[in-house]
Amino acid sequence: MVLWAPVAKPAETFAYIPQQAERKQLNGRSVFDLRGYYVGERFMEALLGIRPLDAAKEITIPVLAAQGTEDKSVGLSGSSAYLEIFRKKAPGSRFYEQVKAIRTGASGSLGFYL
Repeated sequence: MVLWAPVAKPAETFAYIPQQAERKQLNGRSVFDLRGYYVGERFMEALLGIRPLDAAKEITIPVLAAQGTEDKSVGLSGSSAYLEIFRKKAPGSRFYEQVKAIRTGASGSLGFYL
């Protein structure tokens, strides 16, 4: 399984959207306009009930969680939270070791957690 820029606490990570984004009507539905990306109001409400860290505790297969070290939207705290869960499940497993970040040119640094 691959987790790319995993969000640990969606309600906290995306709490800014209702306050900062402009509300619009699109095809009869209320949406938030995030610089041209539309996020549905019902989706935002659903985020309150999503608990991905609880679900992560049930994962029994190897996981690669990749997180950009310069990511301002999600941040490294999400990957770190998953890493702690996976380390507890399989202490010493090479699948759960932190790997040194690599530079990816114009897109900035990219950190990998295995």
